Amino acid sequence: NIFGIIFLFFVGLSLAVTPLVGKANGAGDDAMLRAIFRTSFWFHLLLFSFVAVLLAQATPLLRYLGQDERVYEAGASYFKLICYSLVPAMVFCHFKHFLDGLGITKPAAIALVFATVVNVILNYGLVFGRLGLPELGIRGSAIATICARVSQVATMAVYLGLLTDICLKSIGRGIQFELIFLS
Repeated sequence: NIFGIIFLFFVGLSLAVTPLVGKANGAGDDAMLRAIFRTSFWFHLLLFSFVAVLLAQATPLLRYLGQDERVYEAGASYFKLICYSLVPAMVFCHFKHFLDGLGITKPAAIALVFATVVNVILNYGLVFGRLGLPELGIRGSAIATICARVSQVATMAVYLGLLTDICLKSIGRGIQFELIFLS
């Protein structure tokens, strides 16, 4: 699985966030936590957007793996779409490793369980044309995976935005969400 090897390589890169966050958190350095969050977010988003586009454009190289033409067509269709799921997957890794550094692991587990449920339901619907969804076959499976990975990011973003004082700022008229990676 070419995608899996590349994905695991980049997950390894993102692991560097955890000890940096742990050190800054232990020192009580909120400014450093914000800087780590912001820098890591943009690193993940920009690098993995580039990698996703590069991988998707390299899809024709799959032809040289010696597969039957039908297998190649189905695999290339899936691979081209699944490459774009790298971006939300790596943003999720950024959120996960940031929270791991703070000693908060439950949100990642919840996000993974939720994404698995989303993936199973959407795979059933999109692959086989059930639940009022179109039958898309293998392309439906790739779309379901993309949706599941986006749901992981959404779950983690909600957690970061609602429950941590790093991303939440209370003001007189109510609550203002401070997107620290943009500030």
